[in-house]
Amino acid sequence: MLPILLKVGMDENKRILIAPVSKEKAESGIYDEYALLPYEVRKSFSRINSASLMRQIEQAFGLAFGKTPAKFKTTWDPKENILYVDMGKEI
Repeated sequence: MLPILLKVGMDENKRILIAPVSKEKAESGIYDEYALLPYEVRKSFSRINSASLMRQIEQAFGLAFGKTPAKFKTTWDPKENILYVDMGKEI
């Protein structure tokens, strides 16, 4: 079984964009296998387990994540199937 996969990027407004990738697209070979990230889904949260991605986010936004979880304002766009994370609005 193929894990649930995501594409992660950043837009011109300094938001992180997270978009799920369908099994068909993932298997089609249009994406580099290292460009897709697996994520864990539970009833109360979803988590991307990638230390490399977290380091890239820290560098891009001048942050230093520690042991305390950080929470940011998010918006889901059902039409585009993208989760926007506003890195300027920690909650």
